[in-house]
Parts: sequence; structure tokens; C-alpha cells
Amino acid sequence: MSVNWNQETKNRLNEKVTINVQDLGSLAKYAVKTSRSNDLLAQAAKNFSFQESVIQNSAEVSLCPRPLILFN
Repeated sequence: MSVNWNQETKNRLNEKVTINVQDLGSLAKYAVKTSRSNDLLAQAAKNFSFQESVIQNSAEVSLCPRPLILFN
């Protein structure tokens, strides 16, 4: 069950990352189209690069094996 749960968690995380990347692409396209502001686009790229490390860390922490604690 643990293996299935880990795989399901990885799949859900991948889906969320994919959706976020697509949303960021849409936002970047909209920002360039409507405002032509390079500053806004640069800030969005910087925020995205920050989120990438947070997502990676979250994946590593949430999917690492935990010891089983048994209570009598």
C-alpha cells in the first residue's frame, strides 16, 4: 500500500506542477501581450524559479520513508 500511495502522491505532484507551469506560461503570455512589461515578466520568472526549489524540497520531504511507530 505504501508503494502505491507514494506513486499516487508523485503522480498528483507531477500533475500539479504541470498545471502550474501551464498557468505560468499563460500568465507570461498575457503579461507580454497586454503590458509589454519586461519587469513583470522577469519577476514572474524569478518567482517561478524560487517555486521550483520549494516543490523539489517538498517532494523529497513528503516522499522520504518514515519509520513505523507501533503503540502497544
